[in-house]
Amino acid sequence: MKSIYEQEYRVIIERIIARRKELGLTQAELARRIGPEFDQTIVSKVETCLRRLDIIETRRICEALDMEILDLFKEIE
Repeated sequence: MKSIYEQEYRVIIERIIARRKELGLTQAELARRIGPEFDQTIVSKVETCLRRLDIIETRRICEALDMEILDLFKEIE
């Protein structure tokens, strides 16, 4: 099984989605905050687990969401 489908990865993605919604951002708004290399379709693919994040992209997303990267990994079972 690829890690993109593992429960731990899904928890991380769910936390990203929850934070985006908590801030009232659309996928397009989040993409603009991340930078020119991201657009709404990439955010959508990430959120639906069709595209896997690397650590640098994860850090950029956390910065765009005003959150600490370590918060994504707390208490994952």
